[in-house]
Amino acid sequence: MKNINIGIVAHVDVGKSTFVDALLHEHYFNSAQTNDQIIDKFDLEQERGITIYSKNCSINYKNTKINNIDTPGHADFSSEAERVVKTVDTVLLLLDLIYNLFIDLDANDTQFNFPILYGTARDRVFIKI
Repeated sequence: MKNINIGIVAHVDVGKSTFVDALLHEHYFNSAQTNDQIIDKFDLEQERGITIYSKNCSINYKNTKINNIDTPGHADFSSEAERVVKTVDTVLLLLDLIYNLFIDLDANDTQFNFPILYGTARDRVFIKI
């Protein structure tokens, strides 16, 4: 079995932890078992509704163990995200305004040709286009 380490990065309130929770629910739980948050369990995180500490979890998909690392999105905890990004093989960047970002970065037509996955982690619905 091969391993891949993925860092999940985004600004605050984009849905990083909700996405990781959805992955865990999809692979290890069913809706009858739990609908609670799995990743953000520290009291302060629950109270503030944000991720403070990076946390990891693993899922097995086909012949690959995928190690997911959920990172904080708030600027106050950016050093935590920076520390983790140095340890991963790739980054999954969650964005809500991807086209605006590419336009601001003066991307060319070829760079706009990328796969898109639309979804709502909260409802566990994902659609690849």
